[in-house]
Amino acid sequence: FSRILDKITSSAREFRGPTGAGKGVASRNEISQEISNHGIQPTSAAAAFREALENGQDSGPLRNNFGNALYNLGDTDAAIEQLTASLKQDPEYVPAYNNLGTILENIGHPMRAIEYYQQALRVAP
Repeated sequence: FSRILDKITSSAREFRGPTGAGKGVASRNEISQEISNHGIQPTSAAAAFREALENGQDSGPLRNNFGNALYNLGDTDAAIEQLTASLKQDPEYVPAYNNLGTILENIGHPMRAIEYYQQALRVAP
């Protein structure tokens, strides 16, 4: 798992680009697809991300990916918690803003979702 986790996390960092703002944004679907490409089930992905955090490999992209895995498992509250932690650690990490916006929109909070989408645009216009 650690090799795959490193690949997924580094792929997420590549989306940020050299300035940190990113040329593109790794969406939840793209990260989920990357996990699926490696034959990892969402429960295994969440366990791998949790283990990485417990081993001190904390980063905005890792927490973002962990949040996505939790959301794919239906644990919306924990997903929001991890995505929020991602942004506290790295306030310019656009994928976390977009993923939070998507989750909030999906659970019926469109106005809060818009706030996160707007913040993503402020960081990476």
